[in-house]
Amino acid sequence: MVTVRTVFSIAASRGWDLFQMDVNNAFLQGDLYEDVYLELPQGFQRQGEYKVYKLLKSLYGLKQASRQWNIKLIEALVKAEYHQSANDHSLFTKYTTSDIVVILVYVDDLFITGSNAEIIKEAKQTIQNSFKVKDLGDKILLRTGTQSVYAATKEISLGCSVVSDWASCANTGRSVIGYVIKLGDSLLPWKSKKQQTVSRSSAEAGYRSFAAPAAEITWFLGLLKELHVQIQLPVSLHCDSKAEPYKHYKNEGLSQQHFLLPYIQCCWQKYFWQRQRSRYTPLQ
Repeated sequence: MVTVRTVFSIAASRGWDLFQMDVNNAFLQGDLYEDVYLELPQGFQRQGEYKVYKLLKSLYGLKQASRQWNIKLIEALVKAEYHQSANDHSLFTKYTTSDIVVILVYVDDLFITGSNAEIIKEAKQTIQNSFKVKDLGDKILLRTGTQSVYAATKEISLGCSVVSDWASCANTGRSVIGYVIKLGDSLLPWKSKKQQTVSRSSAEAGYRSFAAPAAEITWFLGLLKELHVQIQLPVSLHCDSKAEPYKHYKNEGLSQQHFLLPYIQCCWQKYFWQRQRSRYTPLQ
């Protein structure tokens, strides 16, 4: 759903048309690569006779039905020169000199948007030539304060806010963390969860709380790059703690969070640590 919200936000802010298409009996579209036999229901065979059906097409209820449908869809789109995203395999893009068309797959629904009406029409025709689909028409996207955030040639900001509640679970002593990631003014992913282990200090809990959002931001940068969305660097990662977690990274039990250090030092150039009264200190 994060990719869906991201594509919808970009489409709404840039004024792109968004269409939805529903594939009729999607799981029946897949081809079977192995022999699958089906017993006849009771009452459909004579006494003493035992016959089975050999399936030629996938059926709902088969374990491989969804996978076979996905393979068939990917083959059709790749043949039409669409690029499958390495960050989300349900996202397909196609570029021209100055335009882009995006196809987003959500089970048996396809969302199509882009910067040019003609290439959107071509995308819809490509799908209609390969499958039996129902065109559900243009979707209305509400531009709630995001129209000034995105622009086709303008960089936008990607930021994250993290909070950690140290030892807030009375039963286990584990800390609870939460974070939100914003693209411009649009709220995209958000999450709250209990940490897997007990943190011995609020500084350790704060350092652990960076791990999940840092990984998510890394993924976001790759996804937005494929969508030709320019991001202002460095990416800011804010926390409500007063401690400086980079001084505690050598603590025992933090090996899973050590991947943060190369990003702090290299990838994003700087992290900004939010202190009291909105003062920021760069982590070197």
